[in-house]
Amino acid sequence: MTEKPFSEEDVNELLRELADARNLSEQMSERQGQREDDIRKTEDRVQALRERAESTISALGCADPRAKDIHKAMADMVIRWEIFKDRGKLKLR
Repeated sequence: MTEKPFSEEDVNELLRELADARNLSEQMSERQGQREDDIRKTEDRVQALRERAESTISALGCADPRAKDIHKAMADMVIRWEIFKDRGKLKLR
C-alpha cells in the first residue's frame, strides 16, 4: 500500500491558511493608508500559498477529492486578491 503524500492534517492546515488568506483583501481594504510594503508582503503571501496549493494538488493527483477542495479555496483566494488589486489599480510586479 502506498502512503499518501499529505496527511489529512496537512491538507486541513493548508485549507485553513487559504481560508484566512481569502479575507486578506477585505482586511487590506478596511485599513486606510496602507503602505506599499504591506501590500507587497501580502502579495508575496498570496503567491506563496498559491504555489504551495498547486504543488499539493499536483502531488495528490486530480482524482483525490481533497485536491478539489484545495483548488476551490486557492481560486477563491486568488480571485479576491486580484479584484482588490484591480480596484486599487495596483501594479506590484
